[in-house]
Order: sequence, then structure tokens, then C-alpha cells
Amino acid sequence: MKKHPAPKVGDTVVLNDNGLAQVFGRSLGLSHMKTLRMKVTQVDKTSLTFPEPTFAVEVDDPEINQYLIDHRCFDIVESTK
Repeated sequence: MKKHPAPKVGDTVVLNDNGLAQVFGRSLGLSHMKTLRMKVTQVDKTSLTFPEPTFAVEVDDPEINQYLIDHRCFDIVESTK
């Protein structure tokens, strides 16, 4: 599996197809949701699926945070240095 970069706190992210499928159960017809920009507020330091890197992420959107969503569900739009 290709390694997906984990966002850092403060990064701006959008949902990708994996995120749409996890939150809504599908990605077809939801491309407008890929434009919703969110700021990362927390990234777990411990992988949920060790040794595979899968980190739980929280964003500034409480509706998205209702789902246990990991870093593979987001694409980084703007990274904080």
C-alpha cells in the first residue's frame, strides 16, 4: 500500500474519495464535498493499526469529527511548516 502523508495540526485539508466513502458510504455524486476546507486540530501520535501507519485525525468541523476518521481520508491542501 502506498504511504499516505499524515497531516499536522494547523494543516488545511479536504476529504478525498476514501473520506467520502467512510463518512457518507459513497463518493459518487459528492465531489462538491471535496471543496470543503478544514483545519486539522488534532492528530493522534499512536497508529490505530500498528505497524501500519493509520492516525486518527480531528478537524474544525464537528460534523466530520462524529466519525472516527483517519489521515488516509484527507488530502493536504496547505501545509504548516
